Amino acid sequence: MPDPQSAPIAESQALMIPRVLWGSLIMSQVAYLAVAHVSVRAGGPGPSFVQILVGAAIMSALAAYFLPRVIAHAAVKQRLTEGRTLAELSLTDLLPLLFAPLLVRWALIESISVFGLVAAFMSNDLQAQYPFAAAGILGMLLNFPSESKVRDLAGG
Repeated sequence: MPDPQSAPIAESQALMIPRVLWGSLIMSQVAYLAVAHVSVRAGGPGPSFVQILVGAAIMSALAAYFLPRVIAHAAVKQRLTEGRTLAELSLTDLLPLLFAPLLVRWALIESISVFGLVAAFMSNDLQAQYPFAAAGILGMLLNFPSESKVRDLAGG
């Protein structure tokens, strides 16, 4: 019989890898800001290209919400056909099923900041990057890996 006191430790350790990856993706977005500040010179073409990137960022944000849910629900549904309910699955049962959907979500959110970096380079305007970076970093902060976020993604 498993030790009940070791369960929280095991579940905390199970979230370690997703949290390290999450943290590295946050730091990469900060690095994009630094790269633009070092590389971009003032003045450049009009904002039409930036508007296209805004549209692409909005599509990434929508995909970051919906696509991982579709992937996660398919994976969890397959596990639940084994006669278990979602409430019976521990965090250590769910994480292997939901690791790919979490990564997809974070990558799509990070792409918002990448669009900002491209906007800054293409328009030669540092300020074009700021709304993208803010949206990307906020998206990552709202998706910090926790048991409640994992269970929500699983559908429960």
